[in-house]
Amino acid sequence: MFLKLKTPVSACLPQRALPPAGWRSISPVLVSLLALFGGTAPAPAHGDLDLQISAATEAIAKEPNSADLYLRRADLNRLHGDWGAAQRDIDRARELAPDLAVIDLVRGRLFLDVKRFIGAEEALDRFLARTPDHVEGLLIRGRAKMGAGKSLEAAADFAKAIECAKEPDPEYYVEEVRALVAAGPDHITDAVAVLDRGMARLGKIVTLGLYAVELDCARRDFDSALQRLDALSANQARMEAWHERRGDVLDAAGRKEEAKAAYQACLDAIKILPPHIRNTAAVQQRQERVEASLKAMDAAPPRSEIPLCHRAGDPCVFHDLADSPGDFGILVCEVGSLGRV
Repeated sequence: MFLKLKTPVSACLPQRALPPAGWRSISPVLVSLLALFGGTAPAPAHGDLDLQISAATEAIAKEPNSADLYLRRADLNRLHGDWGAAQRDIDRARELAPDLAVIDLVRGRLFLDVKRFIGAEEALDRFLARTPDHVEGLLIRGRAKMGAGKSLEAAADFAKAIECAKEPDPEYYVEEVRALVAAGPDHITDAVAVLDRGMARLGKIVTLGLYAVELDCARRDFDSALQRLDALSANQARMEAWHERRGDVLDAAGRKEEAKAAYQACLDAIKILPPHIRNTAAVQQRQERVEASLKAMDAAPPRSEIPLCHRAGDPCVFHDLADSPGDFGILVCEVGSLGRV
């Protein structure tokens, strides 16, 4: 059957901070150069892009033989969603500087955005043949391979990007894990190892830890999942989300009385919250979920009354469980392998 946890990963995470109020004042030239050569910059609004495209066009008028300027405008047109204009600028840059390696990086970004995955992969193959340790190039090719259904090859690209990055973003690890999970249940143990390596290198990243909890549950290693939750929740000021998640894991493990105690601990933690927090929509929704879980558990038949699992290969009748858990989308079929369900 398919195992499902009820609480999404995001329910245990703090709200992400908004960009600084003054971020739109970043120089258009700096933004476009960062985008072109693989740096990090906030995504500009369309109004900003219009101004930047106009500025790039004026610069091209002054330096009509600059391939870099055409590539800069190509990337801005890509961000603006003007695929045709971006392609024309890339082609013009190729005419002006046929040996410029970064042209294939910019082309690969464009092809990935328009879901031309094979074309993106081919462009990045050429780029990476000349700059094999380029982190963004590896990430883009990995994403293109994912789009083309080459999950294990994508995982290898993400792994190399992590290896080459001085300070890898946690999302790089998540992308490698998604690729491994997409390759099938035989690779879930490898995916957990990737998350553990990420936390060993970056520290206690809650997102990575919660994904590891999901994977542990998918492979029915509930003890490991619970140990991870204990480590992640240590020293947290508010515990209601963690109690709920613990209840989900215990419920999935069939440890009903412990699950009830965890859910009750969640409700107790909610009760002592200040009113301005307790009455928020997120907290009210959590309370409703937990109360519904407790009610469902009280209404469920005793475990001895649940039928034995059918033989492997027989049609599964437990279709209500065939959903992806949390935010992570893991499906692990264990029909016929567990005895009682």
